Amino acid sequence: MLLGSASISNPVVFGLPPAGIPTHNNLFISSVVHQQGVNVADTVTLDDRWSFRLTLSQDWIWTDNYNNAGVRTSGYRTNGIGPLESVMYKPAANMTIYATYGSSLQQGDLAPGTAANPGAALAPYRSSQVEAGYKLALPRIAFSTAVFRIDRPFANTDPVDNVFKISGDQVNNGVEATVSGRVARRLVLSGGFTVLDTNVTKTGNASTDNKQFVGIPRFKSSLLAEYRLPGGTATFLSANWQSVGGRPIDDINSTYTPEYNVVDLGARHARTIMNRLTTWRITVNNVGDVHYWSTLGPGNITGTNVGSYTAHLGSPRTVAASMEVAF
Repeated sequence: MLLGSASISNPVVFGLPPAGIPTHNNLFISSVVHQQGVNVADTVTLDDRWSFRLTLSQDWIWTDNYNNAGVRTSGYRTNGIGPLESVMYKPAANMTIYATYGSSLQQGDLAPGTAANPGAALAPYRSSQVEAGYKLALPRIAFSTAVFRIDRPFANTDPVDNVFKISGDQVNNGVEATVSGRVARRLVLSGGFTVLDTNVTKTGNASTDNKQFVGIPRFKSSLLAEYRLPGGTATFLSANWQSVGGRPIDDINSTYTPEYNVVDLGARHARTIMNRLTTWRITVNNVGDVHYWSTLGPGNITGTNVGSYTAHLGSPRTVAASMEVAF
C-alpha cells in the first residue's frame, strides 16, 4: 500500500490509511534449508622452514520447498567434501610465505517473489578460493599482505522465461595488506586496506554482464591510532579513520554512491577508586558529520529484484560518554 512519496532531504510523516494497517494472513513456510558438517584439521611440520595446514570438511545440505498450501513442491539432498589446504614456508624465523586453496559447499539462494519459481531454493553452490600471502613480524610491528581470487556461482532471473536459476559466476580478485604495532613508545597503530574487483560474468543479460557486484566498493581502508599521554599510564587518546570507495547501486551499475571518509575520536582515563578500577570514556563518532550510506545492497544476495534494493544511512555525528567500574 502506497501512503505517499517523499525524499530523504525533505522527509514526510504519513498518517495511517483510513482502513488501518493491512493484515498479512497468508504467511507460510516457503523453504526449509538444513546444513550440518564435520571438520578435521591438522598442521604438519617438516622442518624449521616448511609446514602444511590440512583441513577437510564433510557437509550435508538438504532443502524442501513448499507452496502456500503446505505441499512440498521440490527439494534436494546432497553432500560434499570441502578441502582447505595451505603450504607455508619460512625464509626466516620472523617471515612466512604461504599459499592456500579452498573449496566448499554453501546453501543456494532463494528465488525472489517476482520469479516464475518464487521461494524456490537453488541447489548448493560450490565456491573456490586461492590465496597467496606474506607475513613479517618485527619486534614492534607486524605486517601482512595477500592476493586472492574467489569464484562462486551467480544466480539471476532469466529474462526469457522469468525462472530464477544459476546464470553465471561472480569472480572476486583482490589484494589486501594490514599493519599493526607500536611505532613509538606511546603510539600504537593498526590499519589496513583492501582493493577488490567483483566481476559478474555470464549472466545471460548484456546489461548486467561483466559488471561490479552491488554494494561492494573497489577499495576500503582503515587506520586506528592510540596515543598514551605523558605523565601517567592510564590516559589515552584515539583516532579512527575509515575510507570507502564508491559502490554500484544496481546490477547494471547505472550509478555509484560517492566515496566517503569518516573519522572518530575518543579518550579514556582509568584509575583505582576505593580498590576498584574505574574507567571514563568519551567518544565522538563521525566528527565531520559526513552524510554517507553505511550499507548498500540488494534485498537478497543476488540482487535479482530491483524493488528490493536496500540502503541504510550512516550514523551522524554522535557523542557518547560512559563510566565503568570493575567488580
